[in-house]
Amino acid sequence: RGSGGEPFSIAERARLELVIPHVRQAVEIYQRLETSRSEEAVIAGAVERFAVGTVILDHSHKVLKMNRFAASILSEQDGVSLSGGRVVFADAKTDADYRALLKAVVKGEPEDLELRVARPSGRPDISVVARPVSIPDFMHTGSAPAIALLLSDPGSRTLVTPQSLRNVLDLTPAEAAIAASLANGMSVSDTAAHLGVALNTV
Repeated sequence: RGSGGEPFSIAERARLELVIPHVRQAVEIYQRLETSRSEEAVIAGAVERFAVGTVILDHSHKVLKMNRFAASILSEQDGVSLSGGRVVFADAKTDADYRALLKAVVKGEPEDLELRVARPSGRPDISVVARPVSIPDFMHTGSAPAIALLLSDPGSRTLVTPQSLRNVLDLTPAEAAIAASLANGMSVSDTAAHLGVALNTV
């Protein structure tokens, strides 16, 4: 009501008191969503800054979303491309290995799984790392996010340093060293050997 309106009656106040908790809850949910969006924007910007392609797949393995770097890699059609809304590979064996990798992710393999993609052009292999997307149980169907693919192209980016990752993503020294190694095109096994850590740690 406007400032010159009649005061609220006791009954009206009682009804408002019933509504207020729901309004407060709605505001809290909105704040959480906005916080998540802000965090997502920061992380997405950092990932693109370090030239890592990200592709989000649904439960039928169709592409839901990708960043600009992933779109650039796929548009080159150099060993890997996008067809019918799906990531596909020029080599039949690599394509079969990719499908097996996705099945392993769905089964809940305890570590990130990697696929090396040879390119017909002779340029350095593309690294494709697959990992599950954590979502609530009720969303584990249909077009909800299911798998994240991380695409690394060693020939098209500047070197990522652990310190730069720590500054942007607030990682520990060990986490930053692992992330930088993977971002620079090293495989999971090579990263573990190079840093002297267990494969499961990577």
